[in-house]
Amino acid sequence: MDVRIWVAHALTGIVAGELEAVSGTFTQKFGGGTASDLTIPLGHLTTPDGVNIDWNAVARVVDWCLGGKYTLVLTAGTNVLGEWLMMKHPESISDQTLAVSGMEWDGYPALRSLHANYTYTNVDQLTIAKTLLEDAFIGWQTGFQITVPTVTSGVKRTAQWRTREGYYSDALDEIALPENGFDWRVTHTGTWTGGALTKVTRTIRFGSPTIRTSTPIVIRYDGPGAPIDNCLTFEQEWDFHRYAHSVYAWGAGDGAKKLFYEAGNNTLPNQGYVKITKNLSYPSITNPDALKALADADLQASQELRTPAQSELLIDRLPQIPALGDLMRVEIGPTWTIPHGYEGTMRIGEISFPVNANRVETVKVGAL
Repeated sequence: MDVRIWVAHALTGIVAGELEAVSGTFTQKFGGGTASDLTIPLGHLTTPDGVNIDWNAVARVVDWCLGGKYTLVLTAGTNVLGEWLMMKHPESISDQTLAVSGMEWDGYPALRSLHANYTYTNVDQLTIAKTLLEDAFIGWQTGFQITVPTVTSGVKRTAQWRTREGYYSDALDEIALPENGFDWRVTHTGTWTGGALTKVTRTIRFGSPTIRTSTPIVIRYDGPGAPIDNCLTFEQEWDFHRYAHSVYAWGAGDGAKKLFYEAGNNTLPNQGYVKITKNLSYPSITNPDALKALADADLQASQELRTPAQSELLIDRLPQIPALGDLMRVEIGPTWTIPHGYEGTMRIGEISFPVNANRVETVKVGAL
């Protein structure tokens, strides 16, 4: 799959230019914050005679990589696959390449402290999320372009946060992670003129309780010695460290006034498994219902003993490009460590596009 890499202004999404022969990995993940590391060649930037270095061209590319001011946008055809905010690049006297590191916009709320006091009583969780996301992205800075839709989930939350006592990501997690919570993602569309991307438009997508999309993608491996279908690797672990039959959650307060809640499930111990308990600390949680919801969600997650599956796929053998939230069918034949084979469905929570000179041969996907 051929891809193109563009540079856009971080605030407005207006495209400044295009990069060539870029190599590296673009990574996407629910919650963002993951780094994408790329290498941009500079040695080919010469004057028209091909002899001298075109320092103006070099300076333009280096300026495009200023952290916090520009983004990298990955496209395939007219499909915008993602956008990453430039964060850092080295300065060296020896390299003819520029290594840059960026992160998805989904990680941006973790970089902004709460700028106001927020108090909600029985308010729809997505109404709260809209306010938090608008303040995280748009509040107290001029010109940032993003659309946060007005939607509801029917799930009410009671919450309170004080200015400067945390990050917007903390507040979002507090209402999103409990059972019947929600997912959110920054999605992108492009404006094209004459075959060139001129602007990337950002919109928040909510999923309540999750973002999930049915797809025709089937991860298929027929077993040792069989011809390769589309699956090069498939890995997961059975890990009893993940288990807890009881979760003890502590909230705000001191001594006897400290909030406490216990969640329990004895299904596996009643089948002969040993017991494991887990302690959780949420010192900022003052609402008993919020503490209960977080503990119950952690207990439920602790009943899944398999780690999220990871798979590397041949992208040109897939019916479409994978996206976060996609539901993929998995059909694995018998292997040495999976002697009965494996069939199931995985919801994609992480994607990596390894790029080599503007070409993607494989895609790595990880389940939630």
